[in-house]
Amino acid sequence: MRKIAVLLTLLMLTLLTLTVTLFFACTGAERGTSIESEAEEPQSEEVSSEILSSEESLKEELSSEISSEAVSFEEEDKPRLNEDLLSDIGLTYPELIKKRGRLKNVIGGEGGVGYKFENGYGGYFWAPINLDYGRKIKESEGFPKFPIDENNNIIIEKAYLPKPQIKCIFIDNIQIKDLFLEFSSFMEASEIENIYNIKYHGSMDESEFGYQDWEYSSYFTYEDKSITIYTHKKGVIDLNSWIIIKKL
Repeated sequence: MRKIAVLLTLLMLTLLTLTVTLFFACTGAERGTSIESEAEEPQSEEVSSEILSSEESLKEELSSEISSEAVSFEEEDKPRLNEDLLSDIGLTYPELIKKRGRLKNVIGGEGGVGYKFENGYGGYFWAPINLDYGRKIKESEGFPKFPIDENNNIIIEKAYLPKPQIKCIFIDNIQIKDLFLEFSSFMEASEIENIYNIKYHGSMDESEFGYQDWEYSSYFTYEDKSITIYTHKKGVIDLNSWIIIKKL
């Protein structure tokens, strides 16, 4: 909207400049005396000069804004990590509800209990020991089971929630395009390291462990986080690969 306003103002000033110039030119011609023309001419030049000066200032301002936005668009088109996603690591459950919206689903897993939010990425996991069961749990009894429906799905309304002060340090089931912005159809793990500026530590065979039917995994680190990518080809990441992020 600001651009449109500036452009309209610039157009109006240009038209005004032409109108004033033509007006004084015609006035001087009609009066027919050189004295009167000379008397009016400085005023015409002064007004035109002021208008032209304002016009040039607006042109410079508009040019600066366009250049700034062009740089911004250029940065957005570059491959980069999704810092918005990475910043979720270390947030508490109440903070994630505020940032990511309402709770959509609760899932059990080997690493604990995962919570999926309306605008979140994957499942946000907490260990069973960090959940609020509404009472103190004895060491001998184990952790209470979640209420489930006839399809063995956890009932969201009755699910145990993370303790409000405990931070999330583990996000599972993240899609490639959600972490690696401007990702192509596939990349070698070494390419990921160079393009996205994260440390690649190697790839390994996962068939022995049978983790979610993935054959291989590639391990990376970035700042204080580990990034494990599960793949079907060793060292080759594609759009179907699966990511887990943990706090180191």
